[in-house]
Amino acid sequence: MKRILFLFLSLTFVAGTSFADIVVSEDFTTDTGSLISTGGPGDAALTTVTGGQVVFNDSGDGGRAFIGTAGSDFASQDFTATIDFINPATGGVNGFFGLGPGAQDAPGAVEPDVGNSFGEPSLGPVTFIAFNADDRNGGEVVFADFENEFNGTAPNTGPIVGSGSHTLQIDFDFAAQTVTYSAFVNGAATITELAVVDVSDNAFDATNARIFFGGEDGAAFDNFSVHVPVAVPEPGTAAFLGLSVLGSMFIRRRRA
Repeated sequence: MKRILFLFLSLTFVAGTSFADIVVSEDFTTDTGSLISTGGPGDAALTTVTGGQVVFNDSGDGGRAFIGTAGSDFASQDFTATIDFINPATGGVNGFFGLGPGAQDAPGAVEPDVGNSFGEPSLGPVTFIAFNADDRNGGEVVFADFENEFNGTAPNTGPIVGSGSHTLQIDFDFAAQTVTYSAFVNGAATITELAVVDVSDNAFDATNARIFFGGEDGAAFDNFSVHVPVAVPEPGTAAFLGLSVLGSMFIRRRRA
């Protein structure tokens, strides 16, 4: 009887506990096939992986390139994505991390003065965070939210993060349709929330919601991972399941 009671309590506890499953994990020592080049002149960037990092060496705004998950349906569920971004103090580095196709639109496709002449991952729908080196706009962070086309940013600029080794994080809330951008700045023990972006009007679907990253001028990334929650029964359901198992075992014991 003690064994049965222990089993019941274990089932109740485990069923009410939340876990997360790693669906993508890449440390860039080998090509696992979980990532693909998605756009820009550096489409072959995955072949330049050295020393366990991926480095985007093309120079200037027009040299930006992007890599994304092979899976394109990440907006259909909650997820947490993290990546290490090594941002030097000089060199005009610009690094990107976001949700969407991860591809550049045609130059000046919508607005000739901004368009894609800068090599932004502006093919919509897309939302992303962009980190600058200290010698580029003072190390400010920019958040972008483009719906079906390149048509604006929300908000325009964010806090100063600048040079260092940062762990960037994206949390997608499917029910709320929000993307939360955060970072462990320079190895800090606590996470800093940078912005929450409403993506309810972005029209993400199973074909356009990759998690991507990229940049130029030596932007370096490492240790990319994506976690999704594992569905578990509510506590009430867990208790019911436990009672069902207990009852079944009791009846079987009586018959024996």
